Amino acid sequence: MRLDACKIGGLRVNATTHTWNGIYTLTVITPATEQRQVLALQCTLFPPGQAAPNLADTDAPFGSAGWRWYLPELRLVLAVPPPEPELPSMS
Repeated sequence: MRLDACKIGGLRVNATTHTWNGIYTLTVITPATEQRQVLALQCTLFPPGQAAPNLADTDAPFGSAGWRWYLPELRLVLAVPPPEPELPSMS
């Protein structure tokens, strides 16, 4: 896959962990088919000097539930966000 675009939104600092959290909206292209896919990924950015996260390997395919990746050069964790809880309907 090839990254075509990245939009960063809603970054907020977490006062407890001193990390930045937000959403990265990626547009990726599959080279063989030139098919575009847009994914909203949860991101956590770790500041310099803070310990890197200890993440277990995941076998989940890119973009599927449970997928996550740590980019050490950027000190950034990307993950597929959990599904939104359903809201109760009103009568």
